[in-house]
Amino acid sequence: MTKICGFVLLACCAVWAQEPGQMGLKSFFAPEYPIVAWHARIQGEVRLSVTVASDGKVISVDSSSGPDILVAYAKSNVVRWAYTGVGRSIKLNVLYTYRLEKPETERAPAPRIELESPVHVIVTSNLPRVTG
Repeated sequence: MTKICGFVLLACCAVWAQEPGQMGLKSFFAPEYPIVAWHARIQGEVRLSVTVASDGKVISVDSSSGPDILVAYAKSNVVRWAYTGVGRSIKLNVLYTYRLEKPETERAPAPRIELESPVHVIVTSNLPRVTG
């Protein structure tokens, strides 16, 4: 499911990149909901400061806030992105929103990924079922 979402998101990004003077995504890799965070019911926002080179590749990432486990996964994901329409080295504020919602489930389902903009991604999964 994640691979299909990634394909759809890449198609959306290609449309953004075609508009002159506007930054878009050249490549995007769909993030996952970290299984440890899922079991622990950890959710929240991760704010990253991302440096993008003039060729659009991410060259450095610093975190400014968020739960540690989610920060680690967001950082490892965003370094795989590449932007278009950059033209010079820039710093971006990238936001990852990790959400858990009902209904509860036994196993971690494939997350639902929404790309709100080239700098905001939402990762949603179902809550884990509490046993015991």
